[in-house]
Amino acid sequence: QPGFSAPKVIDLGANPSYFYAPTWSPDSKHIAYTDKHMHLWLIDVPAPNATELPKPARLTSGNEFTVRDFRWSPDSTRIAFTAAKDPALADRGTAPLGS
Repeated sequence: QPGFSAPKVIDLGANPSYFYAPTWSPDSKHIAYTDKHMHLWLIDVPAPNATELPKPARLTSGNEFTVRDFRWSPDSTRIAFTAAKDPALADRGTAPLGS
């Protein structure tokens, strides 16, 4: 489209890999998603004139749970998520975002 820069391809992880539920933050500065191991990831959206592309950051760690669902806070400073340790139980938590 006129006025838009060419699309940028951002490396989200090593192949083969799978990514789920990419969700824009309300301020359009970040995208959160989960990977094939059901960890929660965050990547900054680069400025149109950026020369370096951002690297994704994993927000969850360990192998004791899987992130099931997540939602952005209205001010884009937090992500609320549910994680299952046992399919019959679900914990809730939030992941703070650095500024």
